[in-house]
Amino acid sequence: MQTYLRKPEIVKAAKYEKGMEDGIYEDIGLPYLCTPNGKMWILDGDYIVIDEKDRKHVQPPDIFEKKYSPYSG
Repeated sequence: MQTYLRKPEIVKAAKYEKGMEDGIYEDIGLPYLCTPNGKMWILDGDYIVIDEKDRKHVQPPDIFEKKYSPYSG
C-alpha cells in the first residue's frame, strides 16, 4: 500500500458554543450538526470545522489538535 500525505487545507474552526448547532436530539438532549455524513452529535469541547467547500464537520479536540494548527494569512 502506498503512503499519502493529506493536502494542506485552510479551514475555519471554533470550539463549540451553544447556538452553533443545527438542532437538538430531543430524546437524548445532545446538540447536533448536519454534516456531509449525516447528523453528528456535538460533545463539550468538540470543534466545529468548516472546510473549503463550506461543509461543516464535528471534530473531537484530540483529533482537531493533531490535524490543525492556527493559521494567519
